[in-house]
Amino acid sequence: MTYTATITGAGPTGTVQFKDGATILPTCSARPVVAAAASCTIGLATGVHTITGTFSGDVNNAPSSGNVMQTVTCVGRGCPPP
Repeated sequence: MTYTATITGAGPTGTVQFKDGATILPTCSARPVVAAAASCTIGLATGVHTITGTFSGDVNNAPSSGNVMQTVTCVGRGCPPP
């Protein structure tokens, strides 16, 4: 799964930290903002996940965050096609 945080504002820079619930995703802990966006690609186990992206803020833009609920019903081979 790839999650992309899009930051609006005056030429945003800085980083976005992605979490699954309260758990910081190690490979996505400080993704750089490039062209007003930061992305993270991760694998998730089956279940319901709340993925949160938190923007660090910069001199022109305040910190902010947003989240999305993701339900994973099958992982790996043998999963039915979407």
